[in-house]
Amino acid sequence: MKLLFTGTPEFAAVHLRALAASSHEILAVITQPDQPVGRGRKLTPSAVKQQAMANDIPVIQPNRLTREDLAPYPADLMVVVAYGQILKPGVLSFPRRGCVNVHASLLPRWRGAAPIARSILAGDSETGVCLMRMDEGLDTGDVLARVSTAISTVDTSASLEIRLGELGQQLLVSSLDSFDTLEPQVQSTTGMTYAAKVNTAEAQIDWCLPSDQVRAHIHGFNPHPGAFSYLGELRVKFWTAETHEGGPQAAPGTISNCNKRGLTVACGEGNLMVTALQLPVGKGRVLVGHEIRNAGTLKVDGQFVRK
Repeated sequence: MKLLFTGTPEFAAVHLRALAASSHEILAVITQPDQPVGRGRKLTPSAVKQQAMANDIPVIQPNRLTREDLAPYPADLMVVVAYGQILKPGVLSFPRRGCVNVHASLLPRWRGAAPIARSILAGDSETGVCLMRMDEGLDTGDVLARVSTAISTVDTSASLEIRLGELGQQLLVSSLDSFDTLEPQVQSTTGMTYAAKVNTAEAQIDWCLPSDQVRAHIHGFNPHPGAFSYLGELRVKFWTAETHEGGPQAAPGTISNCNKRGLTVACGEGNLMVTALQLPVGKGRVLVGHEIRNAGTLKVDGQFVRK
C-alpha cells in the first residue's frame, strides 16, 4: 500500500523504521515542528524526522495538519503513532482507506496521551498494543488487531515503551500485509479509563502509601518527569526500586538502612529498596547500588518528606 506516516517521538520512529523496511511505500512523513532542546535551546528535529531523513522520505512539519498539506500525496492509508495532535475530520478522510493508529494500551483501557505511564502507576498486570481504525473520538475507533504483554515489578515506563515498540512494529507490519482480512472489533463500553498527560507535580512521592504503590509510582514516572522527594533542602529523584521484606517499620519516608544494594526507605506499609536515585549535587548523575551507600548526604534515620 501507499502510506502516509504521522508521528513524533522515538516510539513512533521505531514503527516508521519497520515500515520503511517493509514492502509498503511511504509517500511522506508528517511530524511536529523542530523543538528547542537543552540549555542552548537549539532547534532539534523529532526522532521521526530523523528517521525519515535517514530513509530519504519527504517530511511535512505543519503547526496544524490540514487536508491541503496532504494533497500532493495520494495515499491509500495513513498510519498515526504518537503524533501529538488531534486530527481534523478532513485529514482523517483524506487517505482512500482512512487512518489507523498504533496505541500503546489494551483499548478501551487507557485511552489518551500517556497510556504506558498510567498502566504502571495504576498497578496493572497487563498491557499491550492495539491497531485501531481512527474516528473523530479520542481513541474510540474499532480495533483491528491487538497484542498483549505482562507488566512485571521491574518494568519502568522506559523499559515498557521499548517492549511495546517492538510488539507494535511487528503488529503494524503484519496487519498491513493482511489488511483486507482484518475484522474490526467495536470497543467495549465498559472498562474504559483515560490516560491523562503526566505532569511534574503529581510525580512527588507520598511515602505514606504501601511500598508496592510507591514502587509503581517511581517506575511509572521513569523517565519522565522523574519521581521525587525532599531530604532537607535536597530534591532527590528516584529511578528504580523494589519492595523490601523485613526490617523495622519506621515512620514513612525514613531511611532505615543503606547497604551495597541501595537504600531502604519505610513506607506506609512495608519498606522499599531504592536501587537507583539522583542527587542535585556534583554532576547530578544517577547513583546505583553501592554508590548510593557512599553518598554522604544519605544517612540512616534521615527522612524524605513532601513539600
